[in-house]
Amino acid sequence: MVIKLGDIEFEGPHPLLQWGPPYMAGIYAIMMLSGEEKIYHALYISESERLSYRSFYRTHNRFNCWEKHAGSIQKLYIAFHRMPKSTQDDRKRIEQLLINHYNPPCN
Repeated sequence: MVIKLGDIEFEGPHPLLQWGPPYMAGIYAIMMLSGEEKIYHALYISESERLSYRSFYRTHNRFNCWEKHAGSIQKLYIAFHRMPKSTQDDRKRIEQLLINHYNPPCN
């Protein structure tokens, strides 16, 4: 499954509890699926040099915000855009563009 945020294709969204992280750099979006509309909404957008820790989200300082907005961890999803040869500046630039566009409540 693929979802677009802006002009960028992200893999997913995948249920956060079932997610298998890629071992590379990229940008990720924590999302929730709205009830009747069945539309994914970005709660948090960030970049990472290497998202290799499967349950990184449980210790993330914004986890409580994600869970509060979604209602439960079972309603959280993650989408990821791979950027294997990127610099942190490359990822931060795209991250900021997406944050400015979507204004996620947990950023």
